[in-house]
Amino acid sequence: MPAATNRQLAVRLAVSRALGRTRDLDGVYSADPKKVPGAERYDTLSYHEVLARDLQVMDASAISLSRENAIPILVFSIRDILLSPLR
Repeated sequence: MPAATNRQLAVRLAVSRALGRTRDLDGVYSADPKKVPGAERYDTLSYHEVLARDLQVMDASAISLSRENAIPILVFSIRDILLSPLR
């Protein structure tokens, strides 16, 4: 089972790296909305759609590993988390 553990670690590292890079966005877009005014925001995407559209959410190998290991990928704005009132 060490291979699965290594894969999961690789995906977690890629996800944390992706979150660090995209914390100023509120989701996944077809292009950088700061550079492309008409960029489309996606509410939901499959692993296949992310890879097929070459969306730069995170590394493609991390997306593939997530798909193979049924690891969900949640994209959110870190600002929403930090600025939301405590419940």
